[in-house]
Order: sequence, then C-alpha cells, then structure tokens
Amino acid sequence: MAAGSSGSAGPLKLYAGNSWIYVSGDSHQARWNRFATSFASVLKSLCEGLILYDQVIVPTQDFLLVSGLLGVLGKPALTELIESGILKFVRLNGTYGYADKGLGVVAFKNHINGKESQFCAPMERAISEAITNLPGQANDLALARKIADVTTEVDAMELEQEIRNEILKDVSRSACLRQHFNMGADLAARIAELQNDKAEVRLQFMTDLNDDSVAPEINGIVTVLRMNLNLRLASRVGCMDGTSTDPIGYLIRAKADGVMSAPAASNGFATLCQIASLPDIGEGVDRGQIKVEELVRLNKKRSGTQFRKWFHEVCRTDPTSVAKEYVALLHEVPQVQTLPVRIMRFLAINAVGLIPGLGPIANLGAGVVDSFFIDSWLKGNSPKYFIDDLRQLAPGQLPKS
Repeated sequence: MAAGSSGSAGPLKLYAGNSWIYVSGDSHQARWNRFATSFASVLKSLCEGLILYDQVIVPTQDFLLVSGLLGVLGKPALTELIESGILKFVRLNGTYGYADKGLGVVAFKNHINGKESQFCAPMERAISEAITNLPGQANDLALARKIADVTTEVDAMELEQEIRNEILKDVSRSACLRQHFNMGADLAARIAELQNDKAEVRLQFMTDLNDDSVAPEINGIVTVLRMNLNLRLASRVGCMDGTSTDPIGYLIRAKADGVMSAPAASNGFATLCQIASLPDIGEGVDRGQIKVEELVRLNKKRSGTQFRKWFHEVCRTDPTSVAKEYVALLHEVPQVQTLPVRIMRFLAINAVGLIPGLGPIANLGAGVVDSFFIDSWLKGNSPKYFIDDLRQLAPGQLPKS
C-alpha cells in the first residue's frame, strides 16, 4: 500500500481534487466566478479534511485557489495552515488539451510576448501572481516562498505519453466508460488520434466544462483525461484518498480496481457527525463560527492522531458500522480511571512505563504525580475525547440532516 494510505506508517493524506480550478482560456475572474458557485462545498470538504487527515493536498496549475483562500480566510489563517504542514499543493506545470487535425490529447505550455503564462511560469512567480490577483493585495514574497516550499511540481510534458496511453486503454477496453460518455460514432477516429505521437497544433484546453460544439467522444475523452491526471498526481504525492468533481467511479470500474476511496470516508464522517451531534465544520468556518486556527490546533493534538487512526480503521469503509463503533467508543473507559488512587500513584511512580502509549517517565515524585496526571495522559489516547472537542467547536450548531 502506498505511503500515506490508510493503515500505513506514513501520514494520512487527502488529495483534494474537487478544489482544482482548471486553467482555461477565460480570465482569472471568470474562472473564479464559476468556481465560487461550488466553493462552500469545497471549503466544507477541506475543513473536514483537516479533521480526518494529517495532510490535505490541493492540485493546481496557477494557484488561483490561493487567491480565493486569501480572500475568504485571510492571510493569517492561510499562513497557519501552510506553516502547520497540513495544507500542501501539487502543481501541474503546463496543461493538456484535445487538438484537432488528428492529434488527440497533447500537453502544452503557452507564452505571451515571450513570457510564460501563469499556469506554466516558474513556481514562485506563478504564486506571486496568484497572490496579487486580488484587488488591493500587495505581493508577499515570504508567503510565496512558504507556499512553494509545500508544493510538489510535476511537468505536464513528462506525463503526456503516459496519460495518452492510459486514456487509450480505458476507452478501448471499458464498455461502461463508452456508454456513460456516449462514445459511439467517432470513437475509432478519436482512438487513432490518441495513437498519434507527432503533435504540433495545440487547441482546446482541458477544463471542467464540456464544449457543446464538439463531438461527445471528445468531451468524454477530456473527462477521462482529467480523471487519469488526478489519479496520477494523487499517486505522485502519496495519496490513496481523494475528492473529485468527475464520475471517478466509472474510471475505477474501468481499471478494475478501486483507487480513490474518500467518498466512503466522507460518508462515514457525515454519519458520525449526525449520531454524535457534531457541528457542520465547513459551514462553521464559512460563517466565522469556527476558526481555522482551532482546526489546526485540534489536528495536531495527540487525541486527534488517535481519532484519525480509529476512524480510518473502523469507520471509513462502511458508514453503516459507524453507529456501532461510536457506541462502543462511548463505553470505553481507561482502566486507570477505575483503580483506587493509591494504586494509580504507585503506577505513576514505579511502573508508568507499563501503561500503553506513555513509555518510560523518570524522576516523577508522589507530590506532583497523581490521578489527575494519569487521567489527563490517558484521555489523550482515546478518540472519544477528540470527538468531544469537535462538539465544542460551534456550540448549538448541529449538522444538516
């Protein structure tokens, strides 16, 4: 299992594919205006990612989401997310498109007056341009460098043939993909274009918008392109969980193997929120009821680590099991809490290293070590205390049914 996947020794990572604002021929403002209609749901999944994962990795080409997060969250909150090591980026340098004249899927970059466009510019310049996209926002080189430090960059040109081959295999072998995307009359011609390696003309950006003026086979292939690219980037940064705005299930079926399982994790967390009366975290952040800094603090707590371990082991794959596991968690009482105070003091002074999760602690005196000390340590080892912390984020605000 790849690093960062559930059950591995590495950090739990979420690939936030639904936050990708794909490059197109439109202006930054037009692209952001389209994305803004779904921003509330994206913010919700990002905030839930802060609870369920150690790291949330956002794909981008020109860091336009940075502009949006600066405008919505503010610089201090965005800086906190980056410096904490929770929010990271994977940047595709360049883009893809579907070219005419028999060329098929191609990778390309763009220059205007001898200068690279933002989506293929050097990383720090692209980030600085994203920061200054906001009206009245001055360039911040320190912030740009911090973002660059947590960004993995992938060159679109290097993946071109690999992506073309994946698309070719998927649409050639999978009846479910062809049926879902209405690939029919022109499919043979499209496959021939995918096999053409000599591309010189670059047309039609890869975006999340269908072009009604072209054949449905082309729109279908562009969608398969996006899904394959997201899977490839997620793999590059060690993510086995991810969110997507595309019908990723069809591609997973086409590949005959599940790759991204975040929908199950997300459904499991939604169930937990309902039965445990937890607040809607994304809505709370959006309304200013919950501070991003508080989510970062909870993410870093020892109880947060234990919660994520518990959730991904027993709740993520089967939302119907969440209620049963939560009830079992409520009945969990650290054994030390049931022992007489004298025994607890003896353990603290003489045998604290025997308590799971604590390890050896030397030079502890009876005057400072008592039941409260031991109790506070063991509380940090139980996910139920982290759930209690979540419940207190926005008192009175319950999740939507």
